[in-house]
Amino acid sequence: MGVGINRKLIMKAILEFDLPEDEEGFEVASKAMDWSILAWDIEQYIRNRLKYQSEKLETSSAKEELEFLRNQLHEMMEENGLQFPQ
Repeated sequence: MGVGINRKLIMKAILEFDLPEDEEGFEVASKAMDWSILAWDIEQYIRNRLKYQSEKLETSSAKEELEFLRNQLHEMMEENGLQFPQ
């Protein structure tokens, strides 16, 4: 009986940027995981707010709630060193 060799195909991907002209694209690519985690954190924050603070939501206006969530987003971005593209 022959022994099977488990070979994995190794693949690589290289992103290349011409700096400084591609600086914005480089920043987007290098911060992609941070943005993904931030989106998850926001989703969890909204979920928890709906689940555990629903009584506050019943007394607040939609505008107040959206302003509150927007401020939370900006705080989370600052904590993670993220900013919107300019």
